[in-house]
Amino acid sequence: MAGLSLRIIKETQHLMAEPVPGIKAEPYESNTRYFHTGPQDSTFEGGTFKREPFLPEEYPMKPLKYIS
Repeated sequence: MAGLSLRIIKETQHLMAEPVPGIKAEPYESNTRYFHTGPQDSTFEGGTFKREPFLPEEYPMKPLKYIS
């Protein structure tokens, strides 16, 4: 997770330790800014969706945005 702020690293570790119900998100090993996602029992189940979050300098005071 080189190049990521400590805050982002901790939040990613928390997401992995305590997943949000109905959402599966796993970072790619080669680029931890990308995640695999696909909620169970949805049209997206089993799908893989690349999302790259843009985290502004003011994060978490300013929300992240996703680049599709």
